[in-house]
Amino acid sequence: MPATAGSPGTCVRLYRPRSARGVVPALMRVHSGGMVLGDHLQDERANVSIARSLGITVVSVGYRLAPANPAPAALEVVPGAFHGFDAGRGP
Repeated sequence: MPATAGSPGTCVRLYRPRSARGVVPALMRVHSGGMVLGDHLQDERANVSIARSLGITVVSVGYRLAPANPAPAALEVVPGAFHGFDAGRGP
């Protein structure tokens, strides 16, 4: 998914309970890691648990890590992922 116009894309994973029907609320999560380590899959167990227990979609967003991508590169992907998902263009 493109982050913002002209910038590299990012990895996004959706967690949606099988029991969900139609439109359900969504929670966008950005993994921890201090902007230098980790990825969008590291919190998979928690994301699955949240989606199941609350009956919502969880959107897990990856970001470009420092030092290869200096600040604010990590934060630039979040608005792009949000707007893509919100506009129905998301994954």
